[in-house]
Amino acid sequence: MNAAELQQKCLALESELRDRESELATLRELAQDLSQDVQAAKIIELSKKNRALNLALERERQRSAKLQADLSAGGGSSGRPASSSGAAAAPNVEAIEEVARSMVEKAAEAAEAAQREAAQWKDKLSQTTNKISQLEQKVFTLESENKKLTRALVREVGEDVPLAKVLDDSGSSEWKGRREQIIALRDQVKQLRAAAGQAPAETKQEAAAKGVINKIAKERNQEMDRLTSELVAVRGELDALKLKYDGAMSRRKILEAELSSVKAKVAVVLEKTQMDDRLIAALKAEVAALRKGGGGGGAQGAGAGAAGSAERPGPASVGRAGARCTSATTAHDDEELWRELGSLRRRVAEQEEQIDRQEAIILALQQRASVASTPTAGAGRPGSGSRPGSGGQMGGGGRSAQWDGATEQQLRLLEVENSRLTELVALLQRKLEGM
Repeated sequence: MNAAELQQKCLALESELRDRESELATLRELAQDLSQDVQAAKIIELSKKNRALNLALERERQRSAKLQADLSAGGGSSGRPASSSGAAAAPNVEAIEEVARSMVEKAAEAAEAAQREAAQWKDKLSQTTNKISQLEQKVFTLESENKKLTRALVREVGEDVPLAKVLDDSGSSEWKGRREQIIALRDQVKQLRAAAGQAPAETKQEAAAKGVINKIAKERNQEMDRLTSELVAVRGELDALKLKYDGAMSRRKILEAELSSVKAKVAVVLEKTQMDDRLIAALKAEVAALRKGGGGGGAQGAGAGAAGSAERPGPASVGRAGARCTSATTAHDDEELWRELGSLRRRVAEQEEQIDRQEAIILALQQRASVASTPTAGAGRPGSGSRPGSGGQMGGGGRSAQWDGATEQQLRLLEVENSRLTELVALLQRKLEGM
């Protein structure tokens, strides 16, 4: 502990000691006032109240005695007046006694209140006395500590140096502590060596300081290398995510193109189905008409000759030819329908596989987006924090935020497209079941 620190601590203790002494003096004055002036004032006030009550009681007693004398003096009068005056005087005596009782009760209550108040003041006085004793103990402790610090300061600066000169804060004192003198002498030694052309010898403190500085610089360089490698890794991850995003966009475009082609094919299939339904209905009507015509011709032209049959075919042969043509056409259409049905089933299977792949892609992108958007992951990434000269990293954080928003939007679009493809597959399955 040097002299300056001891000086500051001694000054702080002296100021605290002065504050404690002033507080102690204030508390002593307050205790004296409470113990002397307040008690004397209360006693005087209570004595005045007691005296006034005694005077009032004495006056009431004199008045009662006077009334008794008047009653006794008027006792020799006639019976009726005496009885009337006695009846009139009796209430006065009772009233006087009641007033006297009430005054005595008030005086007793006032005395009890004064006693209670005096007890309260005694309690306050005891509390104040305890506090004063505690403060005196603290003052004694501070005085002993001040003496110890003064002795330590004397040992530090020497007995020949006055403490007033050491503790002077005005700046007029030219006294310097040992530490300041050592620093000044070291500076002089360095200057003299530099003037003499000698290389300044490195002290132990300077060597230790250089070692600490070199260690800190090495740690900083290692930290910078680690952060640089982590930044490169994060940028590589960002490039990979961008590639995945581009792949997802290209797959989305391919799926959109395939969806449009599937929609066009489904429209063609539906149109062909309608045309086939119309053709089947027309052929059925023609077959029914031919059957009806063939039956009538057999009944009417049973005796037709063989020559007529040789020249042109009869209605039965025409009906059989039409039936064979119709059956051939129907078989061909059925074969085409079965082929179309098989192609539609294959398309449905392909669409289901594509939907499964798209759902897997959506789940992977959702997991990637959730991992990239979590605060802990963003905080744990190297280079994500702000430090001097990291403007590029801050820009990378903004690009990652834009990338997260674009990824979420792309995920929503893929989910909508997936739902549409699911509905289309369900529609195709219903069509196949209906066929």
